[in-house]
Amino acid sequence: MKLFSKSLCSKEHIKRIYYEIEIMKTFDHPGIVKVHEWFEDKQRIYIVMELLGGGDLHTRIIYRKN
Repeated sequence: MKLFSKSLCSKEHIKRIYYEIEIMKTFDHPGIVKVHEWFEDKQRIYIVMELLGGGDLHTRIIYRKN
């Protein structure tokens, strides 16, 4: 799950988050993380995504370089 604190985001940034969610929900490709659901409350926006194992991309890039 990815979450965004609304208090730390500008209104423009929040608009971009909503836009990103709508775009990501349309993707259906094995190389792209799938968004299953999203919801929000007064403080946060929550995005429920597919679970991918193996750590984050940055760690994998560093590991491959070595």
